Amino acid sequence: MSLFAALAILSVTSSVMSQETTQSSTTETRETTTETKTTETPRDYTDIMKETRLLRDYLQENYNKLNLPRETPNKPVEVRMEVELRQLIDLDMMTRTLKTLQWWRLFWHDYSLVWNNESPELPNYYNVSTLYFDPNTFWMPDQFCYEDVDVDQAIPDLWLTDAFVDNKGDVAWLKPVRLMTSCPVSTISFPFDTQICNFTFLSWSFPNEFMSLKLGGKGMELNNTLPHGGWDIRYMAPLSYQAKFPTGNYDIIVYSLVITRYYILQLFNIVLPAILLNLIAYFGFYLPIETGEKMGLQMTVLLSVMVFQMVVADAVPPDGATIPYLSWYYFVVIALLSGACILGVFVMMFYHRGPTAKRVPRAMRFLVLRVMACCLCVRTKSAKKPQLESQKNLPAIPLTNINQKCPKQIIIITKCLVKLEGLLNHIMAGEDVGAIEDEWRLVAMVLDSFFMWIYLLAVIGLTVFFILMAYIKSEMVVASIEEKIKSY
Repeated sequence: MSLFAALAILSVTSSVMSQETTQSSTTETRETTTETKTTETPRDYTDIMKETRLLRDYLQENYNKLNLPRETPNKPVEVRMEVELRQLIDLDMMTRTLKTLQWWRLFWHDYSLVWNNESPELPNYYNVSTLYFDPNTFWMPDQFCYEDVDVDQAIPDLWLTDAFVDNKGDVAWLKPVRLMTSCPVSTISFPFDTQICNFTFLSWSFPNEFMSLKLGGKGMELNNTLPHGGWDIRYMAPLSYQAKFPTGNYDIIVYSLVITRYYILQLFNIVLPAILLNLIAYFGFYLPIETGEKMGLQMTVLLSVMVFQMVVADAVPPDGATIPYLSWYYFVVIALLSGACILGVFVMMFYHRGPTAKRVPRAMRFLVLRVMACCLCVRTKSAKKPQLESQKNLPAIPLTNINQKCPKQIIIITKCLVKLEGLLNHIMAGEDVGAIEDEWRLVAMVLDSFFMWIYLLAVIGLTVFFILMAYIKSEMVVASIEEKIKSY
């Protein structure tokens, strides 16, 4: 029994010793991790404390953000401004407002925000070369956009980002801004229209003797601009000048944004259907006059164009000052179709002249059947001339050779001759009426062919004139902006 007891005591002591060794190892690892943490955190904490101490004790001790950071009273604060267009959000043609997302970059020098980061006299600020701070704690320029119409955001600060300054006092403030500005819209060249929207920047409070606003970089950049589905962003022309106000002279920076509408979709949806309807009306002239369907087809096309014009009126941007070329185009097309219907009435009237119709006047016969028919290469068969009244009377039949002894035969022959004379007169009169009707039908055919060519030339000329005028006017605007960019 004593042997078994000794073995049990040995096992217990070995387990206890193993537990103590594991506990000692865990405590050692914990001590090492805590030592590493305590050795790493003081370094980061020291850097943060340096920046905080620099802001609190050295920079903000005698700093007043209401004072202009001018080194001398006669030297203004020079603020350089760079603007980059990030996105064109929307252009509302009804309210004439433009929504954009821009990136602003402002640079200036503040002599009060200068420190020596390598001086042994300032060991607490050693190696602190750049400092980020809240814009509300120091002086900031008060530039604004003159065309801004956002009532909820008078001075735009969508994201009030931090500014940063180096140890030499050079301050940089980068922030994104969402603007809603007014933009004068011209729709005379729709859908080939080109719009010019200006962004005018100036100081709200300080004339140029206190704050000088200069154009930085190459103007507004378009390198990172997102594409828009309806507008092509062409150029961004900068301009800098001075303007005189009752409170003094102010430096003004103007950016002119030039955008051109993508017209392919508008041509496909608005202009092309009108051209197809005009072609249908043109081929309606080829219908024979005797079918009676010419007027029905032209009236149907006229009503279709009028209904389509009402639909297009909603798509065309409203402009009370000018009438777009597209509206004039539809107006002239409706006028041409109305004229075609009116002329078709006269053609039908000439074609369906009745037996009571008089002969075609000599002037009309010469102008229509000879001049117009020759110019239009229309073959006109020579109509049978109506006989005169003197030619209609038949010569008297002599009755001298008839036997006087047979009075009954004489009476019968006389009656037959009278009936024969009347029948011949009726046949000749019918031929005369038919010749007059044929002549009027030839006049109607020539006039219908003449109206067809007039309508075709008018439609082609109107369409080409509309497209060229609208496109040339748009390109002239772009060319003028390019000249301004080259001069700048």
